[in-house]
Amino acid sequence: MKTITMTLYNRPQYTKRVIDHLSECSGIEKYHLLVFIEPGNQEVIDLAHAIGFMSKEITINKRRLGCDTNIHHAVDAGFQKSDYNIHIEDDICPGKDMLGYFNFCDYRYRYDSSVFTICAYHKARCKEEHEEYYYDKVFRNPWFTPWGWATWKDRWEEIKKQWNFNNGWDIQINNVIRKDRFEIRPYLARCQNIGELGGTHVSSDIFRRDHYNEFWINSINYETENFVEM
Repeated sequence: MKTITMTLYNRPQYTKRVIDHLSECSGIEKYHLLVFIEPGNQEVIDLAHAIGFMSKEITINKRRLGCDTNIHHAVDAGFQKSDYNIHIEDDICPGKDMLGYFNFCDYRYRYDSSVFTICAYHKARCKEEHEEYYYDKVFRNPWFTPWGWATWKDRWEEIKKQWNFNNGWDIQINNVIRKDRFEIRPYLARCQNIGELGGTHVSSDIFRRDHYNEFWINSINYETENFVEM
């Protein structure tokens, strides 16, 4: 089973945009969605229950767990059903060929022990000159980026044992668990960060400067399932 996990809380305006983008992903009908929702916003809950373009399971936490714990529970649930799981949050919009990108990376890097995670995000215009050349290119990055990411069950078992439940799970993965291994990233972003308001660690100024990507896969008339590492 191919799985996507998604964590939601109290931003229905973002949740709707993420779900709308997810519905437009090529091949989405082949995936099973596991949604973990923090309690408190009925509109978010209703949006999740209304998803009809793919199979789904909805979990509403009995009490608020916090971002770190909710993400842990969601991703772990994904790995109960699959050995390769994609995770997105309520402010990460998938691009139209994001699943083709993740499928390529699964096939290409599953048995490459130097690759720890796959990331769909990249804040960069491909190249000002000959930029179309970079639309299908990927590269290795010595980092962990938590915005639209995937990994395999064997890597998850490492992550799970050392998870930081105290406001820093992504830092723990990047600085401790990853060691000297890489993430794979696309030159042209296959997801978009829209979380300007209501985030945990971001102001509007930081969002505009460091997060929002004006040029990504949905900016252009292009999609592919065939990628090349540079």
